[in-house]
Amino acid sequence: MDPIDFEPISASLQAELHAECLRSLRSSDPQRIFNAVQALRWFPGDDLLLEALSNLLQASTPVLRGLGLEGLGALEHTESTGAIIEHIERHRHDTVEAARAISVLGATGSETSIPFLERVIWDDSSFATEAKEHAIEALLALAAAGLEGARHLLETAHVSTDLDEALVVAARAALRELGQRDWDDKGFATIDATMEPSD
Repeated sequence: MDPIDFEPISASLQAELHAECLRSLRSSDPQRIFNAVQALRWFPGDDLLLEALSNLLQASTPVLRGLGLEGLGALEHTESTGAIIEHIERHRHDTVEAARAISVLGATGSETSIPFLERVIWDDSSFATEAKEHAIEALLALAAAGLEGARHLLETAHVSTDLDEALVVAARAALRELGQRDWDDKGFATIDATMEPSD
């Protein structure tokens, strides 16, 4: 068998893995939780795992909250975005915590996070500059995933006269990155050539 040709997981093994993921996410052992987060790709959109990961956002340590955020970013659940946004709102005055959670919004690939990211960037009083910069990065991730609303916000930000210069520069850099990815994805190549005048 080709080493990259994996056989599908059996129903019984999948049920065992799901149960172990739930037990691990409900524990307080960072290693067990980390291992469970790595297995979430087997259970996209699972409600029980969403609940367990959301509960981790209430943990007393940043490590466990960080694992909860990482898991929500990977779960591919339609309500993951809501749980992450609630977490950001609770920690908006903690620059590090808010910025980390905002970055995870980009990993969700969810269009529902775009209006919130817009508010983070343009709301002068609620969020620190670091959080706003992470919102630009999250928009880049969403735009790279093909969400035109995110690309539109980056295009608006890069010509804005209302935003801090640092955010305008960040949006400009994000658009350059998107442009480079577009060229790479479409297989375009540049050819260095010397143009000779015709006779």
